[in-house]
Amino acid sequence: MNRKLLNYLLILSPALLISGWYAFSLDPGSFLGVVPLAVLAFLLRSLEVSYFGEVISPASAVTLTSLFLFPAPQALVVLFASLLGGLAFLRFSHIQEDGFLKSIASELGGFLGALLLYRLYFSSQLIGISLSTYSPSLLLALGAVFGGYALTSSILSLISSFVLRTNLRDTLRVQLSPFYFGLYFVLGVSLLLLVPTYSAFGVLGFLLGLIPLCVFFFASKLYFHTQEVYRQSLRSLVGVIEAMDPYTHGHSDRVALISLEIGKRMPLSQSRLQLLEYAAYLHDMGKVSIDPAILRKPEALSEEEWKIIRSHPEDGVEILRNVKFLKPILPWIEHHHEKANGTGYPSALPLKKIPLEARIITLADAFDAMISNRPYRPALTVEEAKREIERNTGSQFDPILVKKFQRLIKKKDFVRTLGFPKR
Repeated sequence: MNRKLLNYLLILSPALLISGWYAFSLDPGSFLGVVPLAVLAFLLRSLEVSYFGEVISPASAVTLTSLFLFPAPQALVVLFASLLGGLAFLRFSHIQEDGFLKSIASELGGFLGALLLYRLYFSSQLIGISLSTYSPSLLLALGAVFGGYALTSSILSLISSFVLRTNLRDTLRVQLSPFYFGLYFVLGVSLLLLVPTYSAFGVLGFLLGLIPLCVFFFASKLYFHTQEVYRQSLRSLVGVIEAMDPYTHGHSDRVALISLEIGKRMPLSQSRLQLLEYAAYLHDMGKVSIDPAILRKPEALSEEEWKIIRSHPEDGVEILRNVKFLKPILPWIEHHHEKANGTGYPSALPLKKIPLEARIITLADAFDAMISNRPYRPALTVEEAKREIERNTGSQFDPILVKKFQRLIKKKDFVRTLGFPKR
């Protein structure tokens, strides 16, 4: 465990002990009912999902339920147990440290926002109303408190992104994505289920009510694990291509990175961005069928050799055609050598008929090729590559994308993230 994580442990553990001691001293009898929920909140952190840096945990439903079932000091015990569970399972969840720190801030802030909203208004509205049966007052309270939690949590996550100097645009894009809304929707529905089941049936009913929530989050974790397996498999395929030509080592990784950064500045959904990353990794897949001697040839290519080179987009499509989950990206791979003026290959498409993602890959591919050494020429400097792209704007490259790219390349140290020194 590194020093920062140890610091989190040194903060969270005393917070849990102090809040537990205080809650027990206030009401030893009701405290015994808090312990099972605290243990559950701790364990459910093992099922939390990291969705492009935004961490959502099923334990949140348990902590919010505790607001309705117990006084505030006891509910704080459940919260701190949940946060400590996040630290305990951090190694197994593969969540980045910045993501974990953001999750602590958003979970704590969301809980306190929900607590204030409930205590200031809804607790008095529910006096004398049974929590074991649904009523308009209870439904309103549950919905409003969860809404307060979700809103406060999202705002704190955005603030954390600013403090940690991560990309605010990325955080906002994820928060507005359908899957992110879906995760929060499931948490809200679970809150509607858990409060009455605990009130009516106790801990056993509460456990049964948690089953659908646990299944959903477990399935989500499996989905993201599968996506990561896909990504690693694609990178392995790319390694086969790049092994044939040492001059292109790391090329596909850099094209994927540049393409994603340009794509984030366009109206692309998170799922489209993921597919764009796959396409960028595989854009040169067709070169696996080309004689390495042609790829490494330092002299000018013959007309026949150029014909072979120009066939690689269509060859790549043929190789990948039977992979079902890659079907949406095949047109992007096929047309990543089209030009804005309609003189590209293989189909000589005009700009408006070239898929947006293909145009993005075209620009990213060309820029990386320019600033990399090739058998037939040395690498250009970044400034020389920028001028070359500007010179070919409208003829080879989409003018709108070039403007987005120009803003991107001005970002401090962006070129260094590609593995190139500033020249």
